[in-house]
Amino acid sequence: MGLALLFLVVYGLILRPVTRQALAAFRELPGRVAGRLLPQAAGASLGSGEASVEDGGKRTNQLKRLLAEKVKAEPETASRLVQSWVQKEERR
Repeated sequence: MGLALLFLVVYGLILRPVTRQALAAFRELPGRVAGRLLPQAAGASLGSGEASVEDGGKRTNQLKRLLAEKVKAEPETASRLVQSWVQKEERR
């Protein structure tokens, strides 16, 4: 009983906020990348809209893969980043 209560407290105070921050960051990532890529893509070529959407999807997948590799290679840095997000959220 005590162990279940401890898990619920840890989940409520630590895991949920961390999960929220991580999901929010991942949701914002494609928008930020698209914001940087769109001006470059518009200046580079005036191709069809479908091609640019497809390229954006490829770029998003590439960024996700690179991010996963970076987290696997440097887990300490990734954990510090998540901790800083949690601390910022707690200050609000």
